[in-house]
Amino acid sequence: LIIFNFIVNIANVEVMPEVGSTAEDVFDYMDYTFTGIFIFELLLRMFVEQMRFFLQAHNLFDFVVIALSVVSWFFEEVSSVGILRMFRVFRIIRLVRRFTAWRTIVNTISAVVVPLLNILILLFLVSALYSVMAVTFFGSDPEYFGNFSRALFTM
Repeated sequence: LIIFNFIVNIANVEVMPEVGSTAEDVFDYMDYTFTGIFIFELLLRMFVEQMRFFLQAHNLFDFVVIALSVVSWFFEEVSSVGILRMFRVFRIIRLVRRFTAWRTIVNTISAVVVPLLNILILLFLVSALYSVMAVTFFGSDPEYFGNFSRALFTM
């Protein structure tokens, strides 16, 4: 169900239906249906687990994503609601907790984020150094090396 909902969200973003069109109505009804099913599941889990429900991070994540989906229903006319609706895509993350191999991969990726950011900063500094040199040496070609940002993009 989560995967099908994710595929529908991808199709919605790919098609980008016109406002007021039949396609938009179909995607909206599908969103209401999925959200309704997820609300039912959430309420069922809250009833079964009671107070333990709020002690687990993945349950809080589910609650926030579903709550934002419901909030977006009531404020569709507001332009910033698109940001709230974007959170529906995060429902796919719920699958990670169900598959141990995926959880291991996500934990590993989380562990290497900081070292990778350090490497990216170092790469940026080296690229920036060479970009400054490129503007100095090849600045006569303004299309590629006319200023720092163009030279950096060219590098």
